[in-house]
Amino acid sequence: MENITVIGAGLAGLTFIEKLRERYPTLKITLIDKNKYHFSKLEAITHPGDISRRIDLAELAKKLNIEFIQVQVERINPNRKRIFFKELEPREYETVVLATGLKSKKIAVKGEHREGFFYLSQIDPIKLKDLLRISAEATVYVTSWLGIKLILALVSLGKEVNLVAEGLDFLVDKKDETLSLLSEKKVNLYLGAAIEEAVGEGLVKAVKILPLKVFSSQLVFIDSGFIPNRDFFEEELVVRDNFLTDYQDLYFIGGINNQNISEEISFEASDQEIKSQAGALAGFILEKGNPDSQDMRQNSLR
Repeated sequence: MENITVIGAGLAGLTFIEKLRERYPTLKITLIDKNKYHFSKLEAITHPGDISRRIDLAELAKKLNIEFIQVQVERINPNRKRIFFKELEPREYETVVLATGLKSKKIAVKGEHREGFFYLSQIDPIKLKDLLRISAEATVYVTSWLGIKLILALVSLGKEVNLVAEGLDFLVDKKDETLSLLSEKKVNLYLGAAIEEAVGEGLVKAVKILPLKVFSSQLVFIDSGFIPNRDFFEEELVVRDNFLTDYQDLYFIGGINNQNISEEISFEASDQEIKSQAGALAGFILEKGNPDSQDMRQNSLR
């Protein structure tokens, strides 16, 4: 093996690269991501608009002695071992690791193209920081604890927040306590409701919900649940245990490898699990060992 290509500069991809570099200082590593900076997805929700912990990917690439290409991947052909981009010529790979994480489930909302509308997986902290300066009100459609955390973070920034949800059954035995806290924080509750439209021209100005009601809001956040971000293949890939796919030199790691993401409502343990996966996969690829569960557990502890 002479080189590895990693697609996705999230926690999984960056941790995997660091583990590779620790054990193989001269290995050629290429990182591909459409963004200039890395931001923690969880911190973008719990500390909206805070960009102080951003990682400049070009600077990190120099530090780790890897190649960084800022470009959006359009598709991958695992039979020909080629990666296709929207803006560059196709690129061949020897071994590729997809660390492209999760994407939000799309729901039917008119006006989602307007500035100020964000699915949780698509929050741009730099853009959000600027929008928070001119926004007094925010609306969050909630289906999990992430939406609740975002609401509390927005309230702490002095925003008037509207919660829209079909129900809050995911709170289970914490429902009454959470409702009491939201009431104390003066969050406007619209239960048994759904967002129909983000109203405005270039920027979001208001929100229309069903049952019919319209209220002022300059920001809209959609906590709609997640699915693995695998939109790179003409046919669905079969993912086997321990990161392996049907293709010998193509691996999944991190959120993209989460087969049970629809069952998640708290997301509290995911970061540590992703770090363990990164160490395990790095060890497996470099040692070319057998991917049985015992070997993988041993690698994850290194």
